Amino acid sequence: MTVSAESSVRIVPTAEFHIPGLHAALDEVAKERRYLAFLGAPAIAAAWEVGMTRIELEVLASNPKAIRLYEKLGFVHEGVKRRARHLDGAWDDNVLMALLAS
Repeated sequence: MTVSAESSVRIVPTAEFHIPGLHAALDEVAKERRYLAFLGAPAIAAAWEVGMTRIELEVLASNPKAIRLYEKLGFVHEGVKRRARHLDGAWDDNVLMALLAS
């Protein structure tokens, strides 16, 4: 899905170990404009409507803005993958978060 000519947000269905999910990728402009804050709640509602019972995600520990956004959407911390990604010459942890259908 393209949000504007200057930015893009891609949300694509995935299936890992036969568990349905969504993958969101935002470019820098979309991140700055906080598009995920507006798309998060509708995406979660759509997931529940199609029968999903769990949404999980991984976010870089060095991205506190994203972590706070996910917390506001109801996600809770489930753990940390230490040294999960090597970016720009440095290791970073992944924070594991999930949201369960009520």
